Amino acid sequence: MPSVGYLMKADLYFIYSYIYLFMLVLNTIAVNLLVEKGRELFAQTLEKITGWVYSLLIVSAYACLTLVEENFLGAGVFFITALLLSFPVAFMVAAYKESKG
Repeated sequence: MPSVGYLMKADLYFIYSYIYLFMLVLNTIAVNLLVEKGRELFAQTLEKITGWVYSLLIVSAYACLTLVEENFLGAGVFFITALLLSFPVAFMVAAYKESKG
């Protein structure tokens, strides 16, 4: 590949993959810690929510990156930001479900 001093579209695919993998590792660590503390319902709910949300967001980010010709960086950043913010939201939803039931 040519060595260029600016961000290529292919670089964004790798960056998105690294962020997605980081979030999956973070989620796995959180779920394992919750199971060790005896909060299986919380861990199961968190895993279920993040699994769906992460999959939807990363597919959307890749679709935007692939289909959007102009300003693909901005479109992808939106989905990656949503991916990063989804973990605390999923954590709060799982805590709420655990407290209710």
